[in-house]
Parts: sequence; structure tokens; C-alpha cells
Amino acid sequence: MVLVTCAVFSACENDTRTGSAYAKYNELTADGNGNVQIQTKGITQTAKFFNFDANGVTVQLVALRDKNNGVHVAFNTCQNCSPSPKAYYKQSGNVL
Repeated sequence: MVLVTCAVFSACENDTRTGSAYAKYNELTADGNGNVQIQTKGITQTAKFFNFDANGVTVQLVALRDKNNGVHVAFNTCQNCSPSPKAYYKQSGNVL
């Protein structure tokens, strides 16, 4: 497991096509101390997306492994487009 200490992503891609596929978010819950933990076992070089409710505010996280097997987690801070289903991150190779 990894305790979430995050960098910040602030870019996303908009897609205006009807019915387009977008990232599915996994739900997380904080423990009794307000800490959020992500199991690193399921984190790969393909980005995985998470939501958790922080007192009524949805906080979105993006997690992935680098080429050296290190795990990285970042906040999704795109306030204009997130969590719109027409705005999402797109991964192409090792670029998110």
C-alpha cells in the first residue's frame, strides 16, 4: 500500500462525441483518521483512476507505475472539466 502524497495534474482532454468511452474511476474511502490508501498491487504502467469523498467533495486521483516500477499518484485538479464524462485523461504509450 502507499499513503497518498501527490503531485498535481491539471490538464485533461475534452471529447464532445456522444457516448465516448472515458476513464472509469475506482471508489476509495478514507480510514478513521482521514487517510486514503491505494493497494499498489493493481497499479501498472497504465493509469488507474480513483475517487474519494472528502466531506462532500469528490477528490480524484491518478496512479501509475514508471519504467523503474515506482508508483506515482497525483490529484486531478481540472476544475473546468472534471468530473464531466466528456473530459478525461488519455494515455498514449507512456504519456498521459
